[in-house]
Amino acid sequence: MKKLQLLVLTITAGALAAPAMSQATVTIGSDLGDAPSIGIGCLGSCTRVQTSLPSDDLAPNGFASPVNGTVIHWRIRSDASNTQTPIAFRVISPATGGQFTGGGSSATVTPPDITGVSQFDDSIPVKLGDLLGLNYGNGTNWYFGISAGPNSGQLFNPTLAEGSTRSPQNNTTEQLLINADIEADSDCDGLGDETQDNQITACSVTAPQTTGQRATALKKCKKKAKKKHWTKKKLKKCKKKAKKLPV
Repeated sequence: MKKLQLLVLTITAGALAAPAMSQATVTIGSDLGDAPSIGIGCLGSCTRVQTSLPSDDLAPNGFASPVNGTVIHWRIRSDASNTQTPIAFRVISPATGGQFTGGGSSATVTPPDITGVSQFDDSIPVKLGDLLGLNYGNGTNWYFGISAGPNSGQLFNPTLAEGSTRSPQNNTTEQLLINADIEADSDCDGLGDETQDNQITACSVTAPQTTGQRATALKKCKKKAKKKHWTKKKLKKCKKKAKKLPV
């Protein structure tokens, strides 16, 4: 019994001495274990998004964001034997009907002329289920591996703009050699809670504004129908017209 009490006291003391756990950073995308093995050209400007990866090429948390949060770092693997071209990291949201919606993007950068991985610090909002992508332009871009398999990505030409929703032009087979670190953003200020935000407050959501026009018009329909003894058909027509007004 004394041994049990001592064990409980030891565990309790250890728990009190340990720092409070913060929300962990998650990494999604490629594990960047493969070297670039193919150069991809683009006529004009293009967006590429990764929609699947083989299990042995995945970062620890898959290829889609498991949380609502903020991209605090992103990485890309390049090959110094080939000229590096300007790129921008992208967040892409799956939409209905096989379409995708453009999310936020980084500034346009040119990775350093190295063989290996380059990391860039950022603050880009990301939602649960969002995917990683890349904007790139003319030239042969050596940021891809050939191990991803059929239909593992999608190509947009021209670039998928932020807020734009449309279908891709082609399925792609290459592995996009990028990944990203994501932190939760509990107060919706665009900063990662763990490393970027030193003042976390409640997440404020602005209530949608209403004009009251529709409600007023529907009330008038009912009042006139009662006063003038409208038929059901005439009342229905009045309500239909009222429902076209702003809320």
